[in-house]
Amino acid sequence: MCLKPSGENRIRYQMTFHGDDNQRYELGGEKEWNGFAPLESITLLAASVYDPRGDEMARATLRFDLRAEWANWLKSVRFVWS
Repeated sequence: MCLKPSGENRIRYQMTFHGDDNQRYELGGEKEWNGFAPLESITLLAASVYDPRGDEMARATLRFDLRAEWANWLKSVRFVWS
């Protein structure tokens, strides 16, 4: 996860994984903070899956169930200052 420069209010998510075909894929998405919809801002992620060439091959909307998973979510938050 990467926070963009101050003032942009965006969080970038990026992870790589290997598929059943043993190829390397990437899931990438970006959230933007919206003060008028704060819960949606932290629980909804529009993302894409990219193949080994970098071509988009799928899109997804990921939802985080904050009511059921808030304690785990809170434990996972880490702040790193660089």
